[in-house]
Amino acid sequence: MPQTKKMARIATTLAEPDMIKFKEMALAQEVSQSDLLRRALLFYMEQSDNAKRNECESLYTQQVKASTNRICGLMARTGIEVHAIIEFLRRMDGGTELVQECLAVASKRLDKGLEKETEKVSEKMTQQVMSGGNAA
Repeated sequence: MPQTKKMARIATTLAEPDMIKFKEMALAQEVSQSDLLRRALLFYMEQSDNAKRNECESLYTQQVKASTNRICGLMARTGIEVHAIIEFLRRMDGGTELVQECLAVASKRLDKGLEKETEKVSEKMTQQVMSGGNAA
């Protein structure tokens, strides 16, 4: 035999104009007053839960946006510095050939360890975001 849910009773009072409106609404929807009140209360609780969830999601979105802005700033600075180094090397006695050779060596070196380092940095950044920017 299936087990039934435990039910609890709620009692409240309404001002007479509100009670008249409530009864008219129940009649118009062809449901009992108890069913209408149950539906209204469940709807209200669901909306309250959704509001809390949206607030948490909004905070998370702000943290992700702030992290994205920090990452973009770091990438911009890194790009400028890399191009400054490349220009410096190009102007040295080795010229363009030296720059090409240096880029090839750097690419090979990065290929070997980049994935592991990227994962480490990604994990640290995730920890930073999840802690609200307070991780050491």
